[in-house]
Amino acid sequence: GPTRRCLDRLGELSGRGLGELTAGRVPAFLDTVRSFNGAMDRLGALLEIPILSEGHRRLLELAEAAGVAYKPSGAGGGDLGVAFAADDASLLRFTRSSTREGFVPLPLETEPRGALWSTGDRHHGTVTGV
Repeated sequence: GPTRRCLDRLGELSGRGLGELTAGRVPAFLDTVRSFNGAMDRLGALLEIPILSEGHRRLLELAEAAGVAYKPSGAGGGDLGVAFAADDASLLRFTRSSTREGFVPLPLETEPRGALWSTGDRHHGTVTGV
């Protein structure tokens, strides 16, 4: 039914986005992030669950105004959001506008070894090339 199609679409967009990011196709990746949000919103409407909270909806508006792609991150509606930009100026515009509205940007750095996953104290692997 419609929910299955929506979930399939989210999977398709995730795979496409990873490919675009890995290949350095930044404008296409940003468009895919935006499409993913649309599909998430559609899923929420189908399930009658507000997947995109009011806070995330406002951040999406601020991101679009700054020329940035934004998406919630985390389980449920996401407790964090991630912003993607093709240039530093756009990201700075988004950071300033979101901070003015009381949102808190988190300074993150890239792990040189790539993304890591572990269980307890044991290191299990590294995802590279992203």
